[in-house]
Amino acid sequence: IINPFFGSPVLHVVGDEVSNYTSALNMISHKTPISLTSQYPPLGSYIQIPFLFMAYLFMLITHKVSSQAEFIFYLATHEGFLLFIPRIISAIFGSLSILMVYLITKELYPSKKYLAYWASFLFSFSLTNIQLSHLAKPWTPSLFFYLASLLFLLKGVRNNRSNYILLSATCISISFGFLQIAFY
Repeated sequence: IINPFFGSPVLHVVGDEVSNYTSALNMISHKTPISLTSQYPPLGSYIQIPFLFMAYLFMLITHKVSSQAEFIFYLATHEGFLLFIPRIISAIFGSLSILMVYLITKELYPSKKYLAYWASFLFSFSLTNIQLSHLAKPWTPSLFFYLASLLFLLKGVRNNRSNYILLSATCISISFGFLQIAFY
């Protein structure tokens, strides 16, 4: 969350991150639930759509734009302007993954709470987690739901409860849904 505006608004600096949020913009403009890019599936776009509407409303309230057409023109002339939205979402999921690591470790070792603290502490300073949480990519939401599926699986097996197993299956499905990439 320290610098979600890195590289904005220059597209050649940020590379393929921009297609992550332009897919959401295309879904809004074409009024379709289907992602129009082969790079990213629509799950990440669905999460971004409310934030894009909030950005539009904020720009209307602050008189940066006065209409929807002016907002579209602003986005066309300021490439990468809304890149901070998927980056903040990625940072939020990366931060929540630290909590998931804590809960998983606590579930694995219930009598040794210090292990859960150490695991979450070490994961929070993992360079891989920091780098993935900084970029507007679907990797951190996918990781979060993968870790949530592990947590629910552990709880389901430990407590012999099928509702946790169902939650685990749902979370792993969502995790895979974030990373489906079409190859041509």
